[in-house]
Amino acid sequence: MAEKTVLVLVRRSPLQTTRGAEALRMAVGLHLAENAATVALLDAAAWLATGLRPEIVGSEGVRKHLEMIVALGGRVVVEEESLAAMGIDRSRLLAGIEVLPAAAIVDLISDSDVSFSF
Repeated sequence: MAEKTVLVLVRRSPLQTTRGAEALRMAVGLHLAENAATVALLDAAAWLATGLRPEIVGSEGVRKHLEMIVALGGRVVVEEESLAAMGIDRSRLLAGIEVLPAAAIVDLISDSDVSFSF
């Protein structure tokens, strides 16, 4: 049984920074510690949902962490409006990533015991 419902919000561009990769790594750890961890990708962080090439993101772990979160039963969601704003087609998203409207993201924030923002 999950200890806490945890939401990890990632908003910043994944380019030339390891913040996104570190947020995903933390979410894996939270899930392994038996927390119900959800990652929400907003704004420019929506690009993380496409599994960008490691040399562009500057981190080898992005795709691995996203796939691990999903494999462990966690959720990775990307905001629908962010996809549109960034010009990202849904067909580019990695398997297992859900697309939610902004209102549903607000509900995730409200329903979480703890949230972290990157």
